[in-house]
Amino acid sequence: MRTTIRLPQDLYDEVRETALRERRTVTSLIEESLREALASRSHRRHDAPFSLTPVGGDGGLRPGVDLSDQAALEELMTDARP
Repeated sequence: MRTTIRLPQDLYDEVRETALRERRTVTSLIEESLREALASRSHRRHDAPFSLTPVGGDGGLRPGVDLSDQAALEELMTDARP
């Protein structure tokens, strides 16, 4: 597939010089770089731990709330409904 991209001149110059030094095409260098960047983002997204930071009040949970006990959480939410 053909496409056109716009790069700052200094970045293109660096890519071109790297490609010449490695005896490869600018296209192959850009393709490899994009594949590596996308793979890195994909791994980061899945590997990043999720953390929950409560806001408001004293910043903690209600007394007796255990986030690892789903049944108890559902009961608390059901009881809290009007």
